[in-house]
Amino acid sequence: MEDAVQCDGCKRHLCFTCSGLTSSEIKVMGLKTKRTMLFLCKPCREGLFQVPILIKAVDALRDEVQQLRLELASKSGLTDATSASKTVTSDVIAEIRERERRACNILIAGTKESEAEDVQIRQKHDENVVNNIIRNLNDEISPSDVLKIIRLGKRETGKTRLLKVVFKSRWVAVKALQNN
Repeated sequence: MEDAVQCDGCKRHLCFTCSGLTSSEIKVMGLKTKRTMLFLCKPCREGLFQVPILIKAVDALRDEVQQLRLELASKSGLTDATSASKTVTSDVIAEIRERERRACNILIAGTKESEAEDVQIRQKHDENVVNNIIRNLNDEISPSDVLKIIRLGKRETGKTRLLKVVFKSRWVAVKALQNN
């Protein structure tokens, strides 16, 4: 484009009139040799003014993170911020693993609980309840996809506890919750 100039920031083309360049600047921009003058459109120029502010904000955040690491180190009895940071990192990794493990579980509420005293009879009852629910929810899931069925909480007469169902994988748990 002979009557336009390209922004060196965003690479958009602006006509000379819209660029705000003077006639001598336009001549320099129009030279066939490699130009030494940079042109930035108005949004790019305004963005450049934000850079020092952003740098200050990043530096302030770094200082705050370092301060938090030091506080964590002192509270946990560690000698330095690096040890505290490693402890926090291992805690985060442990939390992620725990969430992945829990992603294979679903909880079922409101199912009638067996009143039998024998634990094995109650477990068999819960197994049948879960198998019936699974069969009605999604025909892609079979009882073999269930690893464990557990009643949560202390057993009390007249109250039903939640059923925790642990599936082989997250995919199976998600499928169990989806409608066909």
